[in-house]
Amino acid sequence: MRLLFITDIFPDASFPNRGIFIRDSMSRMAELHEVHAVVPTQRNAAVTSPANPASMIRFRMDQDERYGSLTVHRVAYFHNFLTRREFLRALMMLPPAGRRIRELRKTFAFDVIVGIFMVPGAFLAAKFAGEYGVPCVSVGVSVAPASVATGAESAGAVTTSSGEAGGSAAASAGGNGTGDAER
Repeated sequence: MRLLFITDIFPDASFPNRGIFIRDSMSRMAELHEVHAVVPTQRNAAVTSPANPASMIRFRMDQDERYGSLTVHRVAYFHNFLTRREFLRALMMLPPAGRRIRELRKTFAFDVIVGIFMVPGAFLAAKFAGEYGVPCVSVGVSVAPASVATGAESAGAVTTSSGEAGGSAAASAGGNGTGDAER
């Protein structure tokens, strides 16, 4: 099976531990399937390296990276004060992610698009799944506020895109239970 993941949470030179659970899960999937990931990254992101606080690192954009069998395609999007809201940020990711996915589709005929976290991942995955006529899977974590938390939510259970508490799909897909997808 050929899987295309879309997520904006992924390790980079500035934050090597950010989203390592996502990278590791995708790498495990890549051992069994052909997996590519599109990772929108802020175009104007200049951050201080944890290893060298005096240095400024600019992300290299629109590049491909390999992590074993996993191919990662970083795409740049413009980030400003308006895009602090998740949905607006997802809208800013649409054009560059769309261009990269159209380009990728010429050489990689994906069977399924998987969006990591509801916004922006699942939003973008649903948009492109409709455009290419392929199934879409959204993977995310939903935590209810403490005042309304019930059993599973208050225990930190993983919630599928339908809102049902889940637990076995990630484990059977090679995950560690940090994300669950409805099958």
